Amino acid sequence: MSDQNSPLFLTLVYQFQHLAMVALGKLPGPDGKIGPIDLDAVQFSIQMLEMLEKKCKGNLTNDEERILQNELTNLRLNYVEEYNKSTSKNAAETK
Repeated sequence: MSDQNSPLFLTLVYQFQHLAMVALGKLPGPDGKIGPIDLDAVQFSIQMLEMLEKKCKGNLTNDEERILQNELTNLRLNYVEEYNKSTSKNAAETK
């Protein structure tokens, strides 16, 4: 990716990462408060980053690719952690 587009690409990656972290309840929202966990919103952000990964394959610098991979891995791990918490909580409530 050109030097001019690199900051724009990384901004887009970090925007989706930030939205997902807010939806996971790990960061405060625009109102400064931690909101409820929204796993659908997290999944959407992950899917958008996966789409960028596929569409940009072969056109990213090593740093861009590394950052995208790191953010995807981090979001996936956080998603699974919160998903497992929610299923455990739901199972405990039904007992």
